[in-house]
Amino acid sequence: LKQFSILDAKLIVDDLITGASWDIPQADLVVMRQDNKITASLIANIDGFDKSARVIGKAAFPAGSQKVDVKLKVKNFPVDQLAYPILRLEALKAFKMKVSGSINASFGLDGKITNSHFDVAANRGRINEPLLWERVLPFKSLYFRGRYEADPAALEIERFDINVGGSIVSLTGIGITVDDELTFAGRLNVNRMSMSDLQKY
Repeated sequence: LKQFSILDAKLIVDDLITGASWDIPQADLVVMRQDNKITASLIANIDGFDKSARVIGKAAFPAGSQKVDVKLKVKNFPVDQLAYPILRLEALKAFKMKVSGSINASFGLDGKITNSHFDVAANRGRINEPLLWERVLPFKSLYFRGRYEADPAALEIERFDINVGGSIVSLTGIGITVDDELTFAGRLNVNRMSMSDLQKY
């Protein structure tokens, strides 16, 4: 068997990890076995959110490799739906937003991310992370480009811009985790903010 295809399929996927149910009214999946690797491609529309999400993805698993390389393009995809413990992405539960953009990542055979690069944007949402802000942080727009390496655990923020209602906060830098302690070095810029708005943060 060199090729396996599911074309123009309608699927309902019950996610036993998060408890979500994904309605996929249209999906095309093609898996091919070549001489030196296995490749897969996916195009899917996902309902069940305020706006229909769209995912276009490609994956490659080279022969003898210990990782799978994945390239994704997403549109209106809810970030908190990716908060899988097995991927160590529980922190994404705090981000209530729908993003569009590209995500490239490599996964080990245990399902954990070894490295990734992402370039995504969102319009309107909120962030609820008590370690960063005591209150829920609503925003009008957000842009985030960066990369992640698992060993040692490091997140490089190439560009992070968030519009919190007229004030635009920009951040660049890198965070590294060593012995469960996070060290971060970076630069923060704010274009303008009234003194009265500081009480929100």
